[in-house]
Amino acid sequence: MQTQPINLTGKISIGAMAALLTNARLTVSNDIDMHYLATALNLPSIAIVSDEGKCWAPMNDQIIAS
Repeated sequence: MQTQPINLTGKISIGAMAALLTNARLTVSNDIDMHYLATALNLPSIAIVSDEGKCWAPMNDQIIAS
């Protein structure tokens, strides 16, 4: 990894996070809410969730569940 990840959990607002994500090429999170935000911004996203989280995934043709 060339750049260290940034953990902003609980430190910024959702609007500020959306502004930061506009320059992202990919998001990886363990939170489905972050996945929703990335999807709303049309960003590739990987969400690591429990089996319960699958029912809340955004509905589109690009969902990959394992």
